Amino acid sequence: MKVKDFAKLLSPQTLQKIQDNYSMALGVTLAIKDLEGQTLVPPSVHAKLWNLIKSNSRVQEVFAEQLRQSIEKSLRTGQIVIFERHPDCHAFLAPIYASGKIIAFFLSGLVRYGNPNMEIAERISATLHIDIDDYLDAFLSLPFFTRERLEASANLIRIIGSTIFSLEDQGSEIKEINVEIREENQKLNENLKKAHSKLVTSANLYKQIFDTVNDGIYLGDFDRGTFLEINQAGAQILGYKSPAQLIGNKVANCYVDPDHRNKFEEALRSHKQVSNWIAHIRLPDGREKFVETNATLIKEEQTGTTVIQGVFRDLGERQHRQL
Repeated sequence: MKVKDFAKLLSPQTLQKIQDNYSMALGVTLAIKDLEGQTLVPPSVHAKLWNLIKSNSRVQEVFAEQLRQSIEKSLRTGQIVIFERHPDCHAFLAPIYASGKIIAFFLSGLVRYGNPNMEIAERISATLHIDIDDYLDAFLSLPFFTRERLEASANLIRIIGSTIFSLEDQGSEIKEINVEIREENQKLNENLKKAHSKLVTSANLYKQIFDTVNDGIYLGDFDRGTFLEINQAGAQILGYKSPAQLIGNKVANCYVDPDHRNKFEEALRSHKQVSNWIAHIRLPDGREKFVETNATLIKEEQTGTTVIQGVFRDLGERQHRQL
């Protein structure tokens, strides 16, 4: 997919918004790469260490090979890939899905898991003819992560990116929002600059991205049948005031007929993906409604957990075909 093709799905300003908000929330830069590793959308800023080593041709050759291998692995497994991008430094590659296929990748900047290994630092600085103090200063400026947090961060941007692109591809409400964004890009850029100064925690930034659509977005533990995550719009569609009231609860409890949930899970188990599924839902106050959902079954390679990634919209209290 080329840059012009990406622009048909989401405007460059919207893509930049996703990257910048994510980077501000978690301190990790992002670039968008095509299936061959070419840059579609570059990061707004680079880490100090990257700027220090990027001009070395040998480093660039190693980076290119690492990226190629990571892309091959992600295409083969359909999952995120955590890899050592530079000695003692790590990064992730997160696939972006549209219509059930990987169309591109988010590539993170460098992060560190701890303090520098002095033997490695001295060897690299000598090889690259960089002053050891300059190298250590650049290394310590990298964001500090655990592997678990890096995996969670990669999965977060994978879900956000794939959900937004899938909604665009399905012609959902976000497409109308995108038209408005295209028409008022200049105003949006100014508003974003003002908004960024007010977003002081990663939770606020995460919520801003996750709740940009009116459809429900959720993650579910397939084996346990419970909600892992759901956005505010999804909670409200199901009759709850906040996502916290649903997380950890059985998804089947929302169904008028729990057996219908079992049939939904059987369809997912057989086909790995379900589209336009109509579910008969009972709200906490006893009212009933119908929702339409699209869902994909994903195996998390790192944790071994089977996860349902789904999007659903409110069809109201109208009559539909017999379930």
